[in-house]
Amino acid sequence: MERHTLTFRLPIDSTVHQIIEHLTLKKYLVPVAGFNHSWQVFIGDKIITSFKGNNVEPEKSPSLDNSVSSYLDNGRVNVYIRYQSAET
Repeated sequence: MERHTLTFRLPIDSTVHQIIEHLTLKKYLVPVAGFNHSWQVFIGDKIITSFKGNNVEPEKSPSLDNSVSSYLDNGRVNVYIRYQSAET
């Protein structure tokens, strides 16, 4: 699978949940046929939350309320999303 990038700006006082809301509005995560798959959301090497199936709301996590500023690295926050296919 090829990587793709989306770059955007949000206010420094935004929360991680607001980043995820923005990605949801942009339809960044494509719907996938089937069941029991998920998307894991990382900042750096830390899993912040996940999406089960084609849900548009992430699983509850205390990290969602964290300020984006706590994850800044050279003025940027890099969010990575990894697809986890269903077990067959």
